[in-house]
Amino acid sequence: MTDRTARRPAFVAALLALLALLGLAVAQPIATTDAAWSDDAVVAGAASAGTWGGGGGEGPITPGDDATIVSNEAWTVSSEQQFCVAFDVTTESTTPVEWSVLLATSLAPFNGAHQGDLTGATLASEPDAEGVARLVGTVGWEGQAWHAVQNNHSIVAGQTASVKVCVYDAGTPEIVQPGDDTYTYTTVLQENGVNNQACAVTTVTGHSQFYVGVEVVVDWSDLLDAALAAGQITPAEYEYLLPLDLTVWDSGGIWDATVDGDTYTARPETGSAGSVMDGKTLTVKGCTG
Repeated sequence: MTDRTARRPAFVAALLALLALLGLAVAQPIATTDAAWSDDAVVAGAASAGTWGGGGGEGPITPGDDATIVSNEAWTVSSEQQFCVAFDVTTESTTPVEWSVLLATSLAPFNGAHQGDLTGATLASEPDAEGVARLVGTVGWEGQAWHAVQNNHSIVAGQTASVKVCVYDAGTPEIVQPGDDTYTYTTVLQENGVNNQACAVTTVTGHSQFYVGVEVVVDWSDLLDAALAAGQITPAEYEYLLPLDLTVWDSGGIWDATVDGDTYTARPETGSAGSVMDGKTLTVKGCTG
């Protein structure tokens, strides 16, 4: 009689080696240990309300075929680069089917990244030209009973496959326009305290489920008009500050600003800090030289 227990380590090792060649690090099939986060995690809601089924859908995670149903997405977002998402895969089919799930890696929070840790799934295909990768279920050792994580490639109605995807080096969030579901901001005039200079200080408040890149627009003359009307500055200070340029921009990273008349449009340089999500704020400061 063949000793299946003795064959198990070799089979698992071969499976992990194959998945590594596909470009995705895979967690051990029984126990998964997530990498340590660099910041306290912020738990966000599901990317899409309700349950997705029948192929297609919205958001970064959708069913890959008509028989697959994706539900109960739970996102844990730690930073621009680090996040995990756990979700369930089910079917209404009364006969066993092989499920598949699509990852839209061009969307937030992946932002182009697709390498990380997988639990309860394997990478069937790398991202295509549109950034869509395909996940399928796991294959256990020979003779192993169906398992929600270790051996779930085939499912039937009543079974629930458990999948978790973690990414530790996501791409830089795309800069988007402000709005109720992205971010809003307010700008105030603040005395610089050096050589009678001043700063336009903008507080950005995030409203998005995932980190999004920020751009702020400051009209220097409008800001001074409001400060004068509020009695914050005198007419003499107004006349002194109006011709000055906002030449120094900072937000904990390197920012650039373009100017059109008295209007400045500021955004972070590539790779610099400049994004927010729901519950996060960012302060952007533009000062006269």
